[in-house]
Amino acid sequence: MAFREVDVVEIREVLRGWLDGGGLRRIAERAGVDRKTARRYVEAAQAAGLVRDAGPEALCDVLIGAVVERVRPARPNGHGAAWEALTARRADIAGWVKGGKTLVKIEDLLARSGTVVPYRTLHRFAVAECGFRVRGTTVRVADGEPGVECQIDFAQMGFITDSATGRRRKVHALILTAVYWWSYIGSELIYVGDSGAVEPTGAGKRHGYELTGFWKPNDWLALDAVWTGSTAHYVDLPEGENFVPGALESSGEFGASAIFPEWNASARLRYLGPHALIEDNSERGSPTLLVNLRAAWTPQSAKGWELYADLLNVFDSKADDIDYYYATRFPGEPVDGVEDINSRIVEPRQVRVGAKFTF
Repeated sequence: MAFREVDVVEIREVLRGWLDGGGLRRIAERAGVDRKTARRYVEAAQAAGLVRDAGPEALCDVLIGAVVERVRPARPNGHGAAWEALTARRADIAGWVKGGKTLVKIEDLLARSGTVVPYRTLHRFAVAECGFRVRGTTVRVADGEPGVECQIDFAQMGFITDSATGRRRKVHALILTAVYWWSYIGSELIYVGDSGAVEPTGAGKRHGYELTGFWKPNDWLALDAVWTGSTAHYVDLPEGENFVPGALESSGEFGASAIFPEWNASARLRYLGPHALIEDNSERGSPTLLVNLRAAWTPQSAKGWELYADLLNVFDSKADDIDYYYATRFPGEPVDGVEDINSRIVEPRQVRVGAKFTF
């Protein structure tokens, strides 16, 4: 199963309500579960030694872990039904891996013979049980030598004295920095739906560039921008099946600020580009574009005070703030769940106001 069936926060809320003396119906309503589930949690906690007159400090991680072990579905060796189905086909999978077949092809061969499992589970099984991947050793990345960055200056750099008149003149400049980088990572960290946690995977190789710029054309206006592009691939997977899930291919930000003695305003545009969600790049995350505005008043008569207002997500975008691809299960769906994109949208358009005092 590639979904999380037992919610630790849910268990803790049920047990906290029970310790407070609440009835099962009220406890279930507050925790968002049915009474049968609440009763299972309470009975499992009692079997683990929890008594009703214990304080909230009794809800330690050890107790919660014991409750989880008692109420979660049986998982031999800590794996679900899909893993067990692959265990029965270990010899076939190992032979295909040794013969050089790709995981996409192996997944198709398994499906033809009646073994249908999530691609991510197959990948993890092939790595752990069939020698599909030999993890490399982390290689230290050397720092670049001084001067390897390409820089161009063009901003307010200070003052110089005119040798002819003796007057001080303000110097402006444009600052542009260009960097190319590369790295070798001994173990990429990837979110896994089976456990609801980030887990280490195989070695990865990344490279990319970053461009940053800053320009202050006059005393009150400042412009800044950054743009990055990169690629991320596993080093020991076949070409086309070696994308690192969740690694952004491009991103950027642009800002404009107007600064005066008693007030300032700014606008910022943020872009997060498309990215692979699974290793074969057949499922991809969509780009996200956000615009935020800010205005602030800094009265000279009240030194240290600032009153400000932020307008976030100006155009009320419904784009994804974060997304993953793994299996989940809703009532009525197959026991092993349904693989699809799981995402959380960005915060809706909102206004935030506040005051700040600087000592």
